[in-house]
Amino acid sequence: MQNKALNFIGEQFRGDLLLINPTSFPQDMPIYWSVQLPEGQAIVRRNTSLVTQKTDKGTLINAGILPPYSIVPLSFSSAASSSHNNGLSISSTHLENQYLYVALNEAGDITSIYDKANQREVLAPGTVANQLQFFEDRPIDWDAWDIDIYYEDKIMLAGPASVIDVVETGPLRAALRIERRVLNSTITQTISLFHNQPQLDLNTHVDWRERHILMKVAFPVDIHSPTATYEIQWGNVERPTHRNTSWDWARFETCAHKWIDWWIIKKTLNTMVTKSKFPLSLLKL
Repeated sequence: MQNKALNFIGEQFRGDLLLINPTSFPQDMPIYWSVQLPEGQAIVRRNTSLVTQKTDKGTLINAGILPPYSIVPLSFSSAASSSHNNGLSISSTHLENQYLYVALNEAGDITSIYDKANQREVLAPGTVANQLQFFEDRPIDWDAWDIDIYYEDKIMLAGPASVIDVVETGPLRAALRIERRVLNSTITQTISLFHNQPQLDLNTHVDWRERHILMKVAFPVDIHSPTATYEIQWGNVERPTHRNTSWDWARFETCAHKWIDWWIIKKTLNTMVTKSKFPLSLLKL
């Protein structure tokens, strides 16, 4: 039924590609199409050639703003794709767009995330972000899912990256691929920036070969907030970022669905978004 509906819509709009925004707010991120655009072809919206970028398995399309609840038809053309100089830059030690400057060391650790709009460093002084941490996971009961607070007593850190490659250079997205070998497992990450988003994306693939080991990823941001807000089913829940009371100690992990956010300074909101539904924790350093 879904395919029939889409085919009917396609006949009405008469486009080679249809972009559908089913949300109630505008979308302006580049669109990923899982087909590589043939050489010599361009994608056109309203007689305007769009900026595209070939990836290893598809094409990124800068289609502009998609209004809420909209359907936007795109067409193929033999004209050359539009070019775009947007200040996106990358090397093995940095990623940068108009909103963020991200610095990495030779080990592949993130040493700085500078917020250009608010002119502030996001990370706490002397720390690194995207730090892979490993803990011994032997709870008293319910080994399959329970976590006891004493798991923090034994921590191991990932070593330097064995591979740091620049895999995308723009014009719409810049990306690094970082590979690490930790214990018996291999962890491959893609760190990327879009040209028009104040957002750092990390895609992590884990070939997990461990037993009784728990893995976390640490981002020691410079927090000035007593609470953090976590999304849960049909709403959100607020939890403290400290352990001043026994109740606070008991809530050392918090359930969360897609996001967690916290206020840093006046009118500055930091948010972490995840596709997974794993416990999260946010504590003052």
